Amino acid sequence: MSFTIEKVRPEDAAALLDYLRAVGGESGNLTFGAEGLPVTVEEETAFLEKNAASPRSIMLLAKEDGEIIGDGHIEAFSRRLSHRAGLGITVRKKAWGRGVGTAIMERLIAHAREQGLEIIELQVRSDNLRAIRLYEKFGFVKIGRYPGFMKVDGVNADCDLMNLYLKDPDRAGGSRTDLHDRIVEELDRTKSLAALIWLVERGRELEFSVEGKGYFLSRSKAEQYVSLWDSKTEQSFDTVEQLLENAAIGGRPFLDAWKDAKIETIF
Repeated sequence: MSFTIEKVRPEDAAALLDYLRAVGGESGNLTFGAEGLPVTVEEETAFLEKNAASPRSIMLLAKEDGEIIGDGHIEAFSRRLSHRAGLGITVRKKAWGRGVGTAIMERLIAHAREQGLEIIELQVRSDNLRAIRLYEKFGFVKIGRYPGFMKVDGVNADCDLMNLYLKDPDRAGGSRTDLHDRIVEELDRTKSLAALIWLVERGRELEFSVEGKGYFLSRSKAEQYVSLWDSKTEQSFDTVEQLLENAAIGGRPFLDAWKDAKIETIF
């Protein structure tokens, strides 16, 4: 790991604002774009000083050669909400796939446990599959969806509401078996791509049809690849995400054909 994770300092204010402008312009996943946050360096410095004085909240930076490549925070709530906290995390696109998000999440969740927090909550774009997979890896569960949570370039974007229950995991709806069953139900009901990825990554096979033709989708544990096949052809990829982006069904891109898919069986 060539990067470091450290607590933010008030003197990081200017670099952090520059970072937020950069990361905000790289995707439509955040609540701001390339304009960043509407605060001055002095205002950000004061905010970071206040954050540093609050032991229950924390803000972390991932740095590589002095450059910020990721950030994350836990914001503990107060009064009757004092058992809860909000979580936010961003990573520069050039650092995706290098474990930066995982390293930040580990530190944030460890801090929340140390402070006796019981519930961590977050919002994530419903089509941000990379982030959803990261959160699910740490035990976050979807508790609902907020239609039109954001408006990006004039287009509404839904967000999933996700919670991590630190003290009582069963409050998420029961055992992991119950979670599995709920995800199967969500896939069957909505054809959610996040649900599809979650199930395939855990070894489930899917049989579905498009325009009357049958297809199968599964992961080979032995060969470590994901395949989509019909009676004549097989398409294999290293990851489910690569399959979704590059596979074809009847000459159509997978993501386009998936809208017309009829789920037959989940093995």
